[in-house]
Amino acid sequence: MSAAPPPWDTGADPDALLAVALSARDPGARRRAAARIEALWDGGPERRKVIWWLLRERLTSPSGPSSPDRRLPGWTKVADGSAGAPRVSWTGIWRSGSRAGDRMHLPETAERFLFGPDPDCPRVPRIRLVAGLGLGTASEAVLLLDLALRADDPALRDRCAAVVAETDEPHVLDALEYVFSQAFGRWVNHATDRGELILGQRPELWDADGAPTPLLSLLLGNPHVPRPPGAEADDPTPYSAVLAALRGRFDLLARFPPGLLVHELLTVMEDRPGTPAHEACGRALRALDDGPAREILCEAAMEDFEDDAVAAVADAGYLPADPDLVPLFLMLTRQWERLAAADPDGRRLRDFLVRDEAAPNLGGLVRILEQDAQPHPATAHDDAIPHDAREHALAALRAIGPGAAGNRLCAMAVDGVGVAVRVVAETGLVPVPGNPRDLALFLYRTGQWERYDAADPDGRYLRERVARLSPYDDERTKLRAAAERGGRPMPCGPRSAPPRPDPYWPGGTGVGGTGGFTSH
Repeated sequence: MSAAPPPWDTGADPDALLAVALSARDPGARRRAAARIEALWDGGPERRKVIWWLLRERLTSPSGPSSPDRRLPGWTKVADGSAGAPRVSWTGIWRSGSRAGDRMHLPETAERFLFGPDPDCPRVPRIRLVAGLGLGTASEAVLLLDLALRADDPALRDRCAAVVAETDEPHVLDALEYVFSQAFGRWVNHATDRGELILGQRPELWDADGAPTPLLSLLLGNPHVPRPPGAEADDPTPYSAVLAALRGRFDLLARFPPGLLVHELLTVMEDRPGTPAHEACGRALRALDDGPAREILCEAAMEDFEDDAVAAVADAGYLPADPDLVPLFLMLTRQWERLAAADPDGRRLRDFLVRDEAAPNLGGLVRILEQDAQPHPATAHDDAIPHDAREHALAALRAIGPGAAGNRLCAMAVDGVGVAVRVVAETGLVPVPGNPRDLALFLYRTGQWERYDAADPDGRYLRERVARLSPYDDERTKLRAAAERGGRPMPCGPRSAPPRPDPYWPGGTGVGGTGGFTSH
């Protein structure tokens, strides 16, 4: 059962009083109504909620407030004697037909009321506006940002901006973080309640010259944002870590989930190269504390050859926590001097690669060797792999035996990676466990013709393997390519074109148009 509505004295209906205070032609009537509203506001939390709700409706609804009896039955019913109140014409915060680019104004009476002191307000600054925003939602708090950016009156803009810069009201902080996240999110919800009034399109944080926009100045002016996880909620608003980086609050970084932290910083650096956001995120990556975030960044530098990640770990001098992984890490991040000092003879790299747990890291090493041997304009580096480092890496690959690491190397050879093909051909490495058909396929695909002829002299195993393939399996294409490279007969027939679909198949209604068949 819902709580009983607060009683209102005769002539103290808040909706009628607000109508008079905001729009009455008689200044005296406006002042008397405003004073009565202020007294009602001080009458307790339930009355504040009603007054705030009604005031918000009058200020933000372009068509004026809806029927009082429909919105708040029993709370806003016109009291006895109110019929004699001065005739009003509704005046709200929005101009008629307002759009995202329009300016805004606030009725003088409303401004005086909202910015009036409220000693009972639990947040700073202790004014009625902040107290009211605490009764609403974050979408309502965007109203304050709207006024701070687009109010007609410069003095009102300054007053609102000062509140935004000082307040610790959670709904306002939610709105600030949300608007910031929209600047970096890949999708912007244009239908978000109230949000479209300030956003309309993706909000811009810097102008063409790289100077902060008024919106960014608002965001950076409040010392209470961003709030890392645990401050107000378990999950941070997207891109809050980027806001922390822009503010230079590197002390907050350790409180974000490490995977999310590194992902967001690297994503913004990739999407916004050469911008202040790119520079701030780069500084943040170079300021990570020892722990999971550093490990994740080191993994990103090794696995993806992510340029920003590689630059960050190299500049900051980061190393993986596992000392056995250090030589491979230095190799993949192209830190040649540090590699030569850490592993001068390549023994540490070799000892690591022969272990089965090295299998996931083999792809990066083979790839960097392949790119260096056959440079491509898109992947070429100015600093080629030094001779000693390359020889040490190849020697380590040749030392890999049967097992998980060996199977990974064989898989890359089957895929035609030149370095892997040469290594398995030189060492005789084959996948395990295996069977004659799989061995024949492996030797054929990697061009080891003498070993293939010895293992499958009459081609029976390869034919059996090919017979199990779909006519359109890509494996057939790869076998044809291997045969062409080795000057061998094709192990399967030439590629046939897929059957053309029947240009007519059942469709339509059978009564009109196609008569039951659709032409394609």
